[in-house]
Amino acid sequence: MQGYSNPKADELWAKAGSTMDTAERQKLYSELQKILVTDVANANLFEVEFPTLYRKHVKNLVTTAIGLNESFDNVSIEKN
Repeated sequence: MQGYSNPKADELWAKAGSTMDTAERQKLYSELQKILVTDVANANLFEVEFPTLYRKHVKNLVTTAIGLNESFDNVSIEKN
């Protein structure tokens, strides 16, 4: 966000970074995020593809939105 300037966003950033109250900090960051989403341009320059797999006979495989990142310790393959 080079060159970005918004006094209200700066104020929220400073307050959120200095408050010890977790609920207040969450409220401030939430308000700041709404401002940033509205003000700041966002362009996806590339899309990362993450490996996933699925077979009905593979059991206990944990896949997430960002691919295969969990342990395979509990994965099993059922034989037909």
